[in-house]
Amino acid sequence: MKRSLYVRLFLAACQAALLPAFAIASINSTTLTGLTYPKGTGQIRFHFDTDIIDNACETVILLGVGTAMRVSDYDKLGAEAVRETSTVFIMTDHAPNNLVKQSKPEQYAGLADLIAQQLSTWITVCRKPPKNGYIVGGHSASGQSAIQGLALIQNFKPAGYLGLDPFAVPQTNLEAYQNLPATMNWGFQTTTCAVTAAQAGKLAYEVSNVNSRVFFRIRNGGDFWPFTSSVTHCAFTDSGCPGCGMLSRETNTRPVRNTVGQATQAFVKAVAKGRVLQSDFLGISTELDFDLFVNQQPVDSDEVLLRRDPMIPALV
Repeated sequence: MKRSLYVRLFLAACQAALLPAFAIASINSTTLTGLTYPKGTGQIRFHFDTDIIDNACETVILLGVGTAMRVSDYDKLGAEAVRETSTVFIMTDHAPNNLVKQSKPEQYAGLADLIAQQLSTWITVCRKPPKNGYIVGGHSASGQSAIQGLALIQNFKPAGYLGLDPFAVPQTNLEAYQNLPATMNWGFQTTTCAVTAAQAGKLAYEVSNVNSRVFFRIRNGGDFWPFTSSVTHCAFTDSGCPGCGMLSRETNTRPVRNTVGQATQAFVKAVAKGRVLQSDFLGISTELDFDLFVNQQPVDSDEVLLRRDPMIPALV
């Protein structure tokens, strides 16, 4: 049993090592800086698949960067999210050259409005407004600013929220967040990088709309996961975060980004339909170890929709 597991992991590692050289070739990644809006200046970096000829901009995702991060720190995740889809993935920074991204809802909303206003000018594949709308969100601190800024966005009505371990999730003035058609949040079993797990993705799921939500909890603690110290709050990024970078080795964070990419594509389809269902996420193929919660399931109960274990070769 152990030998077959090692062989499977070895083959999976070899396959993953070969993917970037071929798969990312069709992804366009472009940075725009010095974008001025009423509350400040921002930066964006957008990704789309150049092999998608028609309707390449059916959905737009706006994802804010984490504390001390740059828009160029999420290229691998962006590529995974848009590959072979009609989605444009935009990393946003509403406070460039500032370590702090938290508690800046006006800046987050201001940059989001500017992007919507200038979308067709900046991104040529977005000749028309995205028919499936905008999904907003962020990693870590920007995830908090996104939740707080939802009610301040004027140029569009967000179709959904994507939170990559948002922190610290507010517990008041949540009407706009709770009225979203759909939310998808990611979190961790164990606190890392000074981010309290219970105040991050888990809480964002618990305070969201109970009828259309999904939560992936990465199991990064305990004896069952051999790379516990390497799967952290910063695993969504290309090379980790300042002060937490050495813990986020590529061999262990690649499955995180790959799984988030697949789940994001599934979430985009769910948003287009108007509601999140359990069946939307059961086709993900991954080596990542996580618990999946959908809609009314409480995180602290034993009612786990799906428990992914490293000993199981696939989800389905």
